[in-house]
This record gives sequence, C-alpha cells and structure tokens, in this order.
Amino acid sequence: MKKFLILTVMIAVIAVAAFSIDDDWYETYPAYIEPGDVLLNVGVGFGVPYIDAVQMGTVVSVDVAVPLGGLAFSLGGSAGFNVSFPNDARFFLPVAFRFGWHPNLGFEKFALYAVATAAIPFVWGKDPFNVYWPAVGGIAAGFRFFFTPSFALYTEAGYGLNLLVAGVGFRF
Repeated sequence: MKKFLILTVMIAVIAVAAFSIDDDWYETYPAYIEPGDVLLNVGVGFGVPYIDAVQMGTVVSVDVAVPLGGLAFSLGGSAGFNVSFPNDARFFLPVAFRFGWHPNLGFEKFALYAVATAAIPFVWGKDPFNVYWPAVGGIAAGFRFFFTPSFALYTEAGYGLNLLVAGVGFRF
C-alpha cells in the first residue's frame, strides 16, 4: 500500500508538472535564477544512519549557475560538520563537489533541482580508521521556495552525504 501511495503521488506530481512547463523547460533556469548567479545554502542535515548511530550536522553549499551546452546547470561545492550519536563518538567533515541541474517547471516562486555530489569525508574521533562510510558521493533532489528574489527556504533529499537537509538559501 505504501509503495502504491508513493507511486500515485509521483505520477500526480509529474503529470501536473508536465502540463505546466514550456518547451524550453530544460534549457532555462527557474524564476529568480539567472546565469552567473551564486546560490548559497546553509542548513541542518541528517546523515546516513549506521547500525548503532545516526549522523546530524550542518551543511553549507555554494552553487554557481553555469549554462553548459545550453542547459541550466550549476557547479559548486559543499562542506559540513557531522557528528554521529548516541553510541558513536565520530566526527565527519565532508567536502564535496556539486553538479546540479535546474529545470524551469514554470512555478513562479519554486525552483526544483537535482544535484550529484562527489565527496571526500574526513573522519576523526573514536576508532577513525574503522569507519563504515557507505558513499563518498550521491544524488539528491531539492527545491527552493523564494520569499524574495534573494532569500529562500530550501530542502534536499537523497542518498549519499545526507539523507535530508533543510535550511535557508541566498542568491547573489
């Protein structure tokens, strides 16, 4: 039943998006984002759970809107500080390269995007050489809701460095 509900919601979202987009939806950036803009995100994330611990920490990412091949891409990086708890005393400093795609789905204040990351996790604390780190990269889908042309709330969900991140976004 749960899978059916998720599939139904996904089909509904895709159907609504399909009827609201222009012919150049994959080439143009969403509202409030122009080529050359710098997008700064600051948030709190929940990391990949372990057998006896969960990660939680802060994430800062910077993306620059760079059209590549006529498509609405972004390049950037991110860094964070994660701590695993309750039974684990490990600290993680993931430093990542980000590559994103920002299609224009026709929403005025919403900006949906997909991002792929490749990271190097620096680990220290209890037994730092016996660390299970399931990925040094990953993929995520995210959205921003712009309150003004330069201020937004954002969230990203995916797999890799963090399962869920939420925070504030700024556009310069």
